[in-house]
Amino acid sequence: MRNALILFSLIASGCASAPQPSHVGGNLPSGRWGGDQVALEISADGSGRIEMSCATAEFAGPVKVDVGGHFLTDGRFARGTGVATREGPEWVPATISGRVDGRETLWLDIALRDSYPVRSARLTRNAEPNLLRCL
Repeated sequence: MRNALILFSLIASGCASAPQPSHVGGNLPSGRWGGDQVALEISADGSGRIEMSCATAEFAGPVKVDVGGHFLTDGRFARGTGVATREGPEWVPATISGRVDGRETLWLDIALRDSYPVRSARLTRNAEPNLLRCL
């Protein structure tokens, strides 16, 4: 009975909680993430490159993740045609945000400054993306 009271006291006081993934409250975890029409690769230094069927986005790292798994960073975005040009892509400022849900799922939003997201996606860690290239 006494052990049950101690356990109840710990739970009620918030001392006992479910373990959090190691990146929560830290940095966005490196690695490959894939989804429908989106691929994300986060390098060891925390910078990232997002490939979409007809666009690309990039951000510098490391990117902080709050205790709820949310992140927000500045980056850049370029629409693509699938054909290389001499001038290269025209980059515009973008906001890249989302949430890491557990260890295997990442929700991603890419928005041009002061506009709605141009792309939202659910990505899975180490999954192959399903990308169709522009022609």
